[in-house]
Amino acid sequence: MAPEICAHCGGKVPVKSQVCPHCGSDETTGWSGETNLGELGIPEEEFAYNEFINHEFGTSLKPRGVSWIWWITAALLALLFIYFCMRGY
Repeated sequence: MAPEICAHCGGKVPVKSQVCPHCGSDETTGWSGETNLGELGIPEEEFAYNEFINHEFGTSLKPRGVSWIWWITAALLALLFIYFCMRGY
């Protein structure tokens, strides 16, 4: 049974038709190479990945560094660890 819309070109296929009247595709011989993809609305140009990233996330994707407060906290904990190790606790 033929589909209502051709899976290859998007054209309307009559109910009892065995091939697509627009592109010649059918179930047994495969899809025709002479198709009109313009009716599907698919853009022909390639996907611009960098443009998409800039649009979605902005132009700055640099990761932020560790905040200075965490460096001070780490240094204080290291000093406390060394102090208690030297005292023998």
